[in-house]
Amino acid sequence: MDGIIEFRRFHEILYSRQDEKINYTKKGFRPAKVRAYLIHNILRNFKNGNIVDVGCGEGFFLTSLSSKFEKLIGIDFSLPSLKKLKQIIDDKKYGNIDIILADAHAVPIRDKVFDFALCMETLEHIYDPRRGLMELRRISKDNILITVPCCSNETRRKTTERLGISITEYLKSIYKVTKTTHIHSFSESSLLNMVDAAGLKIEEMIRFGFVSFAFHLLDKAISLNINPKIEYVLTRLDIMFGKIPIYRSSLLSWGNTDCLILLKV
Repeated sequence: MDGIIEFRRFHEILYSRQDEKINYTKKGFRPAKVRAYLIHNILRNFKNGNIVDVGCGEGFFLTSLSSKFEKLIGIDFSLPSLKKLKQIIDDKKYGNIDIILADAHAVPIRDKVFDFALCMETLEHIYDPRRGLMELRRISKDNILITVPCCSNETRRKTTERLGISITEYLKSIYKVTKTTHIHSFSESSLLNMVDAAGLKIEEMIRFGFVSFAFHLLDKAISLNINPKIEYVLTRLDIMFGKIPIYRSSLLSWGNTDCLILLKV
């Protein structure tokens, strides 16, 4: 528990830095756009019911799904993130969204409450991702949807499990080199093992990010302004590349890709 508290304090400090914040609404074709498309596509047949987003941040996915569900709950351990989300909820009058300040390792919700649980780009940030998955399983009736960065090569996977006593010192060293708060990186095999250890079954698994990450880097250099129709075509192309074996297993995927998994409890 000390390690979790230590990590939480460090994360709060990093959040205060402007360059650590993720703006999902920013113009430009990026992996976040593909992620949002996939989530809405998977949830298109789900209506009413309730949904929880663990690691909701400033609520991009929650607010975009507000018309599809009767009740939405956002959970995050970052008070600054939730303050910003609360302001958005009040300004836009999202009457069906509530927020809870809590840790993904110990969600203060009773068992089997939610029809759907989301955990978007969060497991790689938390101290114990398997424990986080088990909490998602506990509070969900049936469906869990997660996305995480995913490497194709097991040798590229880095975790803190082999490292020393202070996760804060590790994070400081990683941040100095990579400018990231990821403390876990998953290969497909390690991800499958973690899902199995949490007692969950994979319903669908999608790899993406091959095209959008390249455009993200290009956009940083020359500020692209891509037509929404072209974004849609690029999104479909991105997902298609994720189904091609050579991209899934070779160095062409070079680790900067995402993996979306629909899980069944």
